[in-house]
Amino acid sequence: MPALPLSHASSPPEQPAIARYVQALDALDAVPDGGDLSDMLFAAAHARDDVAADLAGGADRSAESLSQLAAQDTRLRERAKRFGTQAGLGAFTAWRDALQPEAAAWWWMLDAPEEPTPHPLWPVLSGALITLAVSLATDVSLRLLAGRPDLLGLLSTFAQAVLALLAGSAFTRVGSEKVESLLGQLHVARARHPAWKTLLAAALLLVVVALWSAMPRLARWYSDRGMQRLQHGEVAAARDAFDRAVRLDPGLADAHYNLAVAHEELLDFDLAIPEYQLAIRLNDGHYPAYNNLARLYLLRKGDGASALALTGRALAKNPVEASVRYSLLKNRSWAQWQLGHLLQAEEGLKEAIAIPPAGHAAAQCLLAQVLEAHRPPSDEQARGAAEAWTQCVALAADPNEVVEPVWLSLAEERLRGAPR
Repeated sequence: MPALPLSHASSPPEQPAIARYVQALDALDAVPDGGDLSDMLFAAAHARDDVAADLAGGADRSAESLSQLAAQDTRLRERAKRFGTQAGLGAFTAWRDALQPEAAAWWWMLDAPEEPTPHPLWPVLSGALITLAVSLATDVSLRLLAGRPDLLGLLSTFAQAVLALLAGSAFTRVGSEKVESLLGQLHVARARHPAWKTLLAAALLLVVVALWSAMPRLARWYSDRGMQRLQHGEVAAARDAFDRAVRLDPGLADAHYNLAVAHEELLDFDLAIPEYQLAIRLNDGHYPAYNNLARLYLLRKGDGASALALTGRALAKNPVEASVRYSLLKNRSWAQWQLGHLLQAEEGLKEAIAIPPAGHAAAQCLLAQVLEAHRPPSDEQARGAAEAWTQCVALAADPNEVVEPVWLSLAEERLRGAPR
């Protein structure tokens, strides 16, 4: 290492520090382009140290004195712009490294290239990314934790909270210091720190967006899980799974339908109706939702008009599946019976009964009631009602047949000859 220049270690004590600083700058200016400026630059930096020490010790701080110092500092900075064409910077750097001046002593760092000023939009962009990420993470967490939280929801929310905390801490004082220290250890230029912080915010946003984008697939997983629970008779657990599915993906029509079925199984009919309505709104061709909603209107609300409109709308789409068409015809006839349209109801039920496989216990029970509703029923209608009651009871023995319990009870009463 080059020896430190001892000739500049002290100056005449009677000369003020600012004057020695001016003289040192004059000597530095006198070094021609291409000449060795190491000694003069070291003297100027040492003289500026003396000025800083005097100011710290309470020296003259008048406006005139400070203005003079500011002018000389500007002069030194302007001179530093020509350092690249001169020799001696290597020696000066070695001396500076040996002295280890404080970071505030900028005059020792004049040989270092000036870092560009970060663009002011970096912090704005970082803040926007963090805000968006936290907003999406909150939305995902609320959906996962709604209702009765499960392990998957808790783990996912915890992971999001940790990521948001880590990214957000980069914009607090303590967190920013930690990030600055880490980036310094990675040898990232200070001017690029704002860009790296923005990159951290963007990475967080990508993770949250990936999780947010996965919610439809996660919703289908919960819906499939609910179907498994429903098939095993675990209706309450199935309802929780379906409820989680519709919260994760409100546009999943089948999940809304399955949730409505679970509500019905648990006798929560008022909760089932809006879920059937949502399933139809999301999928205009969801025939099971039409059927079940019409049935609830008839059974729970006595609203034949709404049931008739629903079944008519579904039949107008010409469903080809035999079981679907049968259920829609049966429920439309049920609505017509409630509204007093007996002839239309009878005609529709006979059409439903004729759909293969012929029979259909529920339609037979309903046909018997429609025929008995005539006041008074003709002999032919009475015989038809008796035959329909008999078919209702006989066909209901098939476990695949679904008949309203009150209808089956009425059929058995009629066949025993009990009075009305």
